[in-house]
Amino acid sequence: MRPTVRFLASCVAGLLWFATCAMSPAASADSGGGNCAKGFRTVDGTCQPIAVPDNAYLTERDFGRGWECQYGHRLVDETCRPVVPPAHGFVSGFSGDQWSCDRTYLQKGDRCVAVELPANAVPANRYSSSGWTCERGYQENAGRCERIAVPANAYLDSRSPTGWACERGYQPSADRCQRIVIPPNGYLSSAYGMTGFECERGFRTSGSGCAAIAIPANAHLDNSGNDWDCNRPYRRQQDRCRLGP
Repeated sequence: MRPTVRFLASCVAGLLWFATCAMSPAASADSGGGNCAKGFRTVDGTCQPIAVPDNAYLTERDFGRGWECQYGHRLVDETCRPVVPPAHGFVSGFSGDQWSCDRTYLQKGDRCVAVELPANAVPANRYSSSGWTCERGYQENAGRCERIAVPANAYLDSRSPTGWACERGYQPSADRCQRIVIPPNGYLSSAYGMTGFECERGFRTSGSGCAAIAIPANAHLDNSGNDWDCNRPYRRQQDRCRLGP
């Protein structure tokens, strides 16, 4: 046989051997795992078949168990047992290995118990601990829904601990809303604060009013407009601007 033909024959034989080994479940077990065919996993350096129980499926991994339970089943003693929800329950969870109660029912042990709604309440989502929430205009108190007393110049606000908030231009004072007095050189503030107003640029809050800012030599109003800062290279020292450290 010619050398060239002999060389090609050797190459073909080598390729056939490599393909056969690659298709074998234990072909690359010596590489440390992770190369077994689907349905096999590495055990003591060799690829062994994975025993898949009923109601389970093979995963793409050859480590660990190599299988997972089907949706609606949970792992129990290396088997997949069906999840059996009680009356008014349903299979839940990302993998379907849990159960939850229908809306208007709460989980009590291994049962789903109907939610008892107090007066002026409505069913809540299933993540609520009580299973209900008060209607608008009412607030929960000791397991009941009590009407919220909204004072004059206020409106209902579920974010407020009292259940209400004052209209713009008013601020809470005890259980009522008091009008905000805006001094000269001031304006109504949108931010919650003690005074309810802010001073115009060039003025600062002083008691219940706005006082003009006294700007010393070599200084200017800062970006806030309610204070001053020294011109460079001057530095602020108490109420004036000076050179040096």
